[in-house]
Amino acid sequence: MTSAPTPMPVQEPPHGCVRCGARIPVSQAMCERCNPLGLKEPAPSQAHATVFIGIIAGVVLLAVVAKLAVSSVGPFQGSASRR
Repeated sequence: MTSAPTPMPVQEPPHGCVRCGARIPVSQAMCERCNPLGLKEPAPSQAHATVFIGIIAGVVLLAVVAKLAVSSVGPFQGSASRR
C-alpha cells in the first residue's frame, strides 16, 4: 500500500516592512530588525484612520483653494432684453 504524498508547505507572498522595506511575509507588518522585541504590530484601524484623515485633509485643502480661486470673481450684472 502506498501512502499519499505530503503536500508542500505553502509560502506566503512577501511584501515590504512598513519601516525599512525588507521583504517579509504578508502576515507580518515589521521585520525582525525593526521590531526586535516582538512588540504588537500596528492595527489595521490605525492605518485606515491615517488614510481617512489624509483624504479629509485633501478635501478641505481643495475647498480652501477653490474658495480663494473664485473669491474675487463677480458679482456679475445681467439684464434680459426683449426682442
